[in-house]
Amino acid sequence: MTIRLALLVVGAAVLGIAADALGADPPVRVEDPWVADAPPVARVRAGYLTIENLSGSEQVLLGAQSPLFDRVEIHRTEVRDGIARMTAVERLPIPPGQKVALEPGGYHLMLLEPRAPLTPGGVVPITLEWAGGQRVEVQAPVRSPTDSQAPPGHDHSHHQH
Repeated sequence: MTIRLALLVVGAAVLGIAADALGADPPVRVEDPWVADAPPVARVRAGYLTIENLSGSEQVLLGAQSPLFDRVEIHRTEVRDGIARMTAVERLPIPPGQKVALEPGGYHLMLLEPRAPLTPGGVVPITLEWAGGQRVEVQAPVRSPTDSQAPPGHDHSHHQH
């Protein structure tokens, strides 16, 4: 084999590996996704799930989207002086081998401006967007917050984002 042919073969293999890596889902497991039900006039909903990083390197959640909402943001609930406030988060790192819960009273997905009414038992498709360009699709059932151990006072239906 000539050097030029060998370089072409190696280059093609490297490009193939890089293309596979970019198209592959990050090594995470998503558990128990759900979206909190709210009155039909509510302009926002909250989405919850647990993410487990199965790899030996940090995975970073950069955002999400859903065809049923105009936009989806990552938020964190912070309590300051006894008042809960929502803060948008640009990136959510998931340490290697760890789980991060997006749950009432903590990190969560804020789903803004629903494009259609949601009903309990319905499903919201959500695409999680990761650093490196990967995407993970999840199907989040719509549940009543009372069915999901949501702490009192964490209903997001009244927020006007």
